Amino acid sequence: MRPMKESAVGNGRIWAVGGGKGGVGKSLVISSIAISLALKGEKTVLIDADFGGANLHSFLGISRPDRTLTDFFIKKTPLAELVIDSSIPNLGLVVGVISSFTPENINHAQKQKFLRHIQMLEADAILVDLGAGASFNIIDTYLVAGKKLAVILPEVTAIDNMYSFLKYAFFRKLVQAFSEKRIQYVILDAYKEFKEGGQGNSGNLSQFIDYLQSLGPEAGQIVRQVLSDYEIHIIVNQAKSKQDIALGDSVKSVCRKYLGFQSRYLGCLEHEESVPASINSRQPFLLSNPSARFSEEIARITNNLLQNEQVRLR
Repeated sequence: MRPMKESAVGNGRIWAVGGGKGGVGKSLVISSIAISLALKGEKTVLIDADFGGANLHSFLGISRPDRTLTDFFIKKTPLAELVIDSSIPNLGLVVGVISSFTPENINHAQKQKFLRHIQMLEADAILVDLGAGASFNIIDTYLVAGKKLAVILPEVTAIDNMYSFLKYAFFRKLVQAFSEKRIQYVILDAYKEFKEGGQGNSGNLSQFIDYLQSLGPEAGQIVRQVLSDYEIHIIVNQAKSKQDIALGDSVKSVCRKYLGFQSRYLGCLEHEESVPASINSRQPFLLSNPSARFSEEIARITNNLLQNEQVRLR
């Protein structure tokens, strides 16, 4: 690892990828972005926080990891001591739990310690791969990220799961923000009244946000602060048509109109036949196929993240 320099990553150096549903390609995408950052000279640490099915090491060609997150949770080994060399310059890896340990086994104190240790890592960029589902441990790890990525497939179930995940995460962030002001009861009572009034059945989170802001200046200020800190970065994976490519723009519109928060469409990864073969052979695709369309798209998505840019289809 090289000495720390002024990084292009900026203040939002923790990036996490979620989406609710498994099998959408989160691990492939986040490991590829990590490699892209490392190739740009950014000191990067990749963390496998998929406690139910850690496999991120295989995307980097690492078959028998000696140290894993099990050592952090069971043996209390500091997270920084679990960063192993990926053999790719500037890229370190924290291997996920390879045991029967699941997110449900992690108590509140362990979770808080894990989040603190992530923030303490010395790196330009810290990329976190989350497991499927929307447990509090997964969502709270997602919320600590400065840049929140959502990978989706152009499939109805994947899209629905992604919307549910983002709604749960946003509501969780609202509850936490009100708890910090010791007025958690306000948001819980407001949500109960909102649902009893027949408005909550539509699933329109945007309406609830408006309702919450109408309760008074303090509530409105908290909501506005949460909205300013909650921006989603969308990546469409395995696009096969123009309609699939346009999906990211549609998701942006839904987030704004019905969920009430902003999002950015970073780009799409078109379906490429050679990607699965690279995964099966434990060869990082970006290194073995640097000029492939997939590699070019990953580079473009990484640049959009670094420069706070996005795809503009219209």
